[in-house]
Amino acid sequence: MRALFVVLLASGLFVAGCSLFGNYDVEGLPCDPSARRGEECLPDAGFVCVRLDGGAGSCVRMK
Repeated sequence: MRALFVVLLASGLFVAGCSLFGNYDVEGLPCDPSARRGEECLPDAGFVCVRLDGGAGSCVRMK
């Protein structure tokens, strides 16, 4: 029973670590409508929201 707990704890920490420290590629994903203007697509990671025809827009990598 204790070994099962250790395995579950270790796998949970591994998954959480991957989620927190993973590199996300948001290119092509829709812009976040609930974010503040200019922060819809992780600008610190080099992405910007491009809106065409007044639509929701999509995230593209800044050049």
